[in-house]
Amino acid sequence: MSLRAMLAITVGALALLACGFGEAPTQLVVPEGAIEPKQFKFAWGRAHQTTFTLRAQYPNNTALEHYAKALPEPWIRCDWVPEWDSHLDATVTPVRTVHQQMHIWVNREARRSLLLSMRYYSSSDCAPKPLNDEQEVVVLEHMGVDVEEEIRTFNLKCPGRPVRSYSTLHSDAREAPRVAGSCGARAGERGR
Repeated sequence: MSLRAMLAITVGALALLACGFGEAPTQLVVPEGAIEPKQFKFAWGRAHQTTFTLRAQYPNNTALEHYAKALPEPWIRCDWVPEWDSHLDATVTPVRTVHQQMHIWVNREARRSLLLSMRYYSSSDCAPKPLNDEQEVVVLEHMGVDVEEEIRTFNLKCPGRPVRSYSTLHSDAREAPRVAGSCGARAGERGR
């Protein structure tokens, strides 16, 4: 094999290694009772996703409490959709109602963000609560992000100090924003 061919193979292998592995995600375990946890990387190793199901009656914040305790400093929890909210999902057939709550943690030092999405699904009638106990949980970590840009883009409410418990929300994040196409239901409210 020629020197030129060996050099091309070496450069190609290094490029594949750089794209394929990326940064290691934050080491987090799933909550007790997680059903069928799955993990995978994408975006050339710059994103890591964990998905699982919890059997928990709506509204349940077990996953939120778990990750609020599991994420070490300097992670800071920001609120995006801090209350349970409902909206129609017309991207699937048949149309369904999604009952969800979302939070984002940021780590400015490491240039990372972590999204926690907790969802239940029900029929398309904007039911005030789902008729099942299957909570779908998605934990998505992005590495190498511009944290300040993400805070501005998503209009996140981020305190200057870590928030560790759902019960200690900072005062400017207590009211959840209404989502476009929203059914208007939050936990305990009737749908429209």
